[in-house]
Amino acid sequence: MGAVPPHPKNAIAANRLDVGSETAKTCVDLARRLPDLPQLAERFETGEIGLERAALLAPSATAVTETDLIGRLAGWDLQTVRRYAARHRRLTRSSERRSHDESYVIIQPSLDESW
Repeated sequence: MGAVPPHPKNAIAANRLDVGSETAKTCVDLARRLPDLPQLAERFETGEIGLERAALLAPSATAVTETDLIGRLAGWDLQTVRRYAARHRRLTRSSERRSHDESYVIIQPSLDESW
């Protein structure tokens, strides 16, 4: 079995930007996220935030939280931002347990009283 071929949009981006497939995938993923994140998009466009930092922040940011997130992580080096992003993506055992414990099911009889 050979390597998995890149997604066509990633391959087009890699060709046009003259970058590797991983960098192209990062660019495509970021381009899909930036329309929902105007502050991050503006700072990325002006060069205040680089590609890698923007790509790390985009998955955990929302339109409401992006300004606070950008400000909080502004002085951090990329390695620390990577750790923050990894922690944000990780689902801990306790949060998984809490999610399970707090879930519930409601059973209600139908109007014709047939279960």
